[in-house]
Amino acid sequence: MRLTELGEGTQDTRRRAALNELVPDPARRAEVEAVLKTLADARLVTTEKDTAEVAHEALIREWPALREWLNENHERLRVHRQLRRDAEEWLHLNRDKGALYRGARLAQTLDWANDYADEMSLIEYEFLEESQEIHQKEIEAMEKQEEDRRVLAKDFHDEVISPIAALAMRVNFARRLLERDPAAAAEELLKIEELARKTTRGGRKMIFAFRPLVLESKGLRAALEAMTEKIQETFGQEVVIEVNDNIIAQLDMGKQGVIFNIVDEAVNNARKHAQATHIWVRLKPSERGLALLEIRDDGIGFDMDKMKSSYENRGSLGMINLKERAELLNGVLQLQSKPGAGTRVSVHIPLTEEATEIILHRS
Repeated sequence: MRLTELGEGTQDTRRRAALNELVPDPARRAEVEAVLKTLADARLVTTEKDTAEVAHEALIREWPALREWLNENHERLRVHRQLRRDAEEWLHLNRDKGALYRGARLAQTLDWANDYADEMSLIEYEFLEESQEIHQKEIEAMEKQEEDRRVLAKDFHDEVISPIAALAMRVNFARRLLERDPAAAAEELLKIEELARKTTRGGRKMIFAFRPLVLESKGLRAALEAMTEKIQETFGQEVVIEVNDNIIAQLDMGKQGVIFNIVDEAVNNARKHAQATHIWVRLKPSERGLALLEIRDDGIGFDMDKMKSSYENRGSLGMINLKERAELLNGVLQLQSKPGAGTRVSVHIPLTEEATEIILHRS
């Protein structure tokens, strides 16, 4: 059946197939070669240079057993044939992720594979496995985006909506005070002014969180510097940035965005929980082909063993975010801390394919 090209509204025709395609299991190669020799001796197929082909198309139309097999298995053969073509194209494109299956096509092929996995070649199996993996990652990414939206919505409510509601109440109160106690009204107006300034700072922070346009227009260094200015202005927290421009030049915009998100997550964790006086962010060369991203604070630190136990039992959203983002860089995340000694978050980032292999081997 693998030697037949299925027609779509037309007659089925013969096709030449490589022997490797006809032997999904290498252990059965001798068995398949013996069958092909028997068919070739009977002049039903022709073989040449590790390929085989039906001897004449009339056999496809007039051989009752083959015709019956084709009619009964047309749909599953069609799915398998399409999988074979797409897997070969994927291989030709150097395993381009864009060529993998998604959605309904993936679901249909997985249904077929559940029943006929033993008919798949190695490349077909790898193609389908990669498709499943990237499909799962895309689902997780969408779930992460949805979680980010929920967090942003809550922050927007806390930073902007609630203060605006408070402003409206205070303005109404001040208006009524003007008639009875102008001095008290003046004092209330000062409080309103301070609340308005705080709300403005919160609004700017939210705009930056939604989309740091400076990252796209001016790159990672400018985005990190803008982030530290906002943190200094809003919270009075000092963050020191030291980044190597030669390293940044080797990173595409997607990777720069991931690094920005890692820094943003780690810095905000330190700001909220560490009670740190200083936070340092460094991006510098490490070993050959590797860069080191480091976020360090001089805060209260924490017990690593207790944190690991909590992470394993319940999961830590902040740690999960950092780990997943490090993996997007093919990097390795390391965390060091102890009570009273601050915290250090390190991400080893490969800049070359060779360095990526080193990272993967170590991990």
